[in-house]
Amino acid sequence: MKTPVLLFALLLAVLLTTTACDTCDTPVGADPAANAPDLYYTFYQRNVAPRIYTAKADGSAQRPWQTTSGHLTQTGLMMSKPQNGKVAFIDGGEREPVNLIVADLNGANAKIVARGLEWDNALYPVLAPDASKVAVTSEDSIIVFDVASGSATTVATDIQRESRVFFRPVVGEIVYYTSSNSIKAVRTDGSNARTLVSDAYSNNDYSCFLDFSPDGGRMVYMKSEDGGDRVSLAILNLATQQNSMFVADPSTTYAQPSWSADGSRIAFVRGTSPFSGTTLAYAAVNTPGQEIVVHEQASSFAQWPSWSATGTHLVATITLGSSPDNGTYTVRTFDVQKGTSTLIGTDLVTAFWAE
Repeated sequence: MKTPVLLFALLLAVLLTTTACDTCDTPVGADPAANAPDLYYTFYQRNVAPRIYTAKADGSAQRPWQTTSGHLTQTGLMMSKPQNGKVAFIDGGEREPVNLIVADLNGANAKIVARGLEWDNALYPVLAPDASKVAVTSEDSIIVFDVASGSATTVATDIQRESRVFFRPVVGEIVYYTSSNSIKAVRTDGSNARTLVSDAYSNNDYSCFLDFSPDGGRMVYMKSEDGGDRVSLAILNLATQQNSMFVADPSTTYAQPSWSADGSRIAFVRGTSPFSGTTLAYAAVNTPGQEIVVHEQASSFAQWPSWSATGTHLVATITLGSSPDNGTYTVRTFDVQKGTSTLIGTDLVTAFWAE
């Protein structure tokens, strides 16, 4: 079997030096509206089950998140953004069987959708837009669970090994990279499988990302260039099948695109390889060649950027070290209007905005 996903290995490889109380702030007060969190992220200690934390965009009000009704748990690893007021995550510790859980953003109504899954069979839980389904990757297969019933359906067996899946907004179908330079779409019942593009970056690995415009009409994806040695970002109009270049450079590789909620901008990382982006930047969809750098620093690697709902901030995992998987992992927010950034904390990964 292939070496486990780099992201999971990344989480397990870090020898953390902080404890839960080191990352906590004053407990959230009685006013839920004033104290609703902006961010959800994962704090991981070696040989200890992961925990989800929440915080404000400025790093204040950091506190551990846990479920409060239904299935009660204090452990969790969150790998995708909330959808329709829900979060999906897996509990359990290092390499032990895990439970796939869906709960409300505030921790209520937690439900075990699938019990006792092997770690490698529950990679990257992703909720459908209406939160009625949750998809996971199992080696080279995609399994979709119905949240209400727990029933499971294998909808594809040709996903790029240990890669993640993406739900198309509004439409709700699953889109994924294959290991043969294509991106495919399929319904959650496994029907209507079709190829969207045949020029995608494909390396039988875990570093391929794509995203959709808010209306689900366009898709930005990683396009293979120079026989796969370089990657650009292209935009596909899903109605007309017209393809246009978004950002490309003969000496640069682009990766991990994230489309803003208002549809006007796309953030991305760039560097020498798809998983070695030393620069976090964004560009307007209407002026794709005009990049605005948000973060660029030697021995610093940006990963998994995500826009806030307001479009005023980005959040990303920033690795400080010799490579994306060798160093100190931090989460930072970036105010793109003011040009400032805030360190949320060290030894944190996979941050997502609340809705």
